[in-house]
Amino acid sequence: MSVPRWIRSYAGPAVVSVLLIGAVVGGVQLRSGEDAAKASGCRADPAAIRAIRAEPILTQTPRLARLDDPVEGLTCGTPSSFGSVSRRLTAPPTGTDVAEFYAGLAGRTGWKPFEYSNYLYSATKETGGCPWWFLLRAEGDAYQLRVMYQPAGVPATDCAWATTEPIFLQATIPVGR
Repeated sequence: MSVPRWIRSYAGPAVVSVLLIGAVVGGVQLRSGEDAAKASGCRADPAAIRAIRAEPILTQTPRLARLDDPVEGLTCGTPSSFGSVSRRLTAPPTGTDVAEFYAGLAGRTGWKPFEYSNYLYSATKETGGCPWWFLLRAEGDAYQLRVMYQPAGVPATDCAWATTEPIFLQATIPVGR
């Protein structure tokens, strides 16, 4: 038995329309990232940011490489909340050389490598609560270094990456803007 053509043509748009109307009538409210941060109490942690900015993995480079200025970010809400400090590394060495440099440096400065990383290199550092997580990935002709931390005001039980490598998200709210 064949479904009439008019049903196939209009069923999808009708379902989407019903869902949108239901969301509006039902009071579902989409919030901007800043509104979600305010509502949840999630905020940047200045002490963690200062400590992360001083970490050798964000201050030292392989020979002939250069780091751009640090960029701080904050993501609050579902599925997890995290703060981050990132730096862009421009370097002539290959990805393998860069990964080896940061693996050695991380090992000497208290970071524990994540064995099954989806990135060039990934490691955690215990902080007494939710660990910091360092991610190194290739980004075009450069590399992105990022340390993620748990923001202030987020419950200790909301440590999404305590055992599972976080996803390198680009959508973060710049801190201090």
